[in-house]
Amino acid sequence: MISFRYCHFIFVLCFISINVNAQEDTTLDVEFAEPIFVDTATDIGGEKGVLEVNAIPTIKKQGDEFVYELGFELEYVLFNNFGVELEPIFSHSDLSNAKSSTTFNSLELETQYTLFTNTNSGFAGGIGIAVPIEDNDFELEPFLLYIYKVNYNLSLHPRAGFGIGFGQQEVEFNYNFAVLYTFETAIMAGLEINGSYQENENNLFIAPQIGIELNELFLGTGVQISTNSNQYNITLRAVYEFLL
Repeated sequence: MISFRYCHFIFVLCFISINVNAQEDTTLDVEFAEPIFVDTATDIGGEKGVLEVNAIPTIKKQGDEFVYELGFELEYVLFNNFGVELEPIFSHSDLSNAKSSTTFNSLELETQYTLFTNTNSGFAGGIGIAVPIEDNDFELEPFLLYIYKVNYNLSLHPRAGFGIGFGQQEVEFNYNFAVLYTFETAIMAGLEINGSYQENENNLFIAPQIGIELNELFLGTGVQISTNSNQYNITLRAVYEFLL
């Protein structure tokens, strides 16, 4: 079992590392592409008053059964560099051993603070916490994220954190890495690696994806495939952003 104190120590070290790289440059409104599956809560270096609405239909294959989900993300920048996200998820299942049903599946709350953006080096970093709530239970999932813009087209998106459930002692480590390439035609193509580790159990997903930006509207799709089970997700994401 990994102690919560040990996780906290790692988190503090990462926090110090990010601030060392900041070099006192806190420029706002740096443009980065976002992954389809594990995106940022709000834009890195977001401007106060920006509201982003996401509609996310998903088909999940679990063994021989399918579950259909529809999520809505409401992301709002309360003040420069700090934003919140609210995501309710509804699901519909057609299981062979149960009646078809449509239910309110879960709710996720998330906050994110941009620690720095550095236009000279192409680095940006942030810190946040996600609180998924499902079946009257919830977890606390603090996380750190980096974004490195290699050039105008290519960006790298590492993210790491851990989650601990209410009344639980076990800690789950979460890790995500995305490589995204934006073409001159505003088409984005990329690959995500999303995983978790807990008590010698490692769950790993590979997610190729593609999207296109049309002014303030972004449309994207991707397939998230499990490397160790007969499971995959097909997700569409529609994003619209405007300033209140």
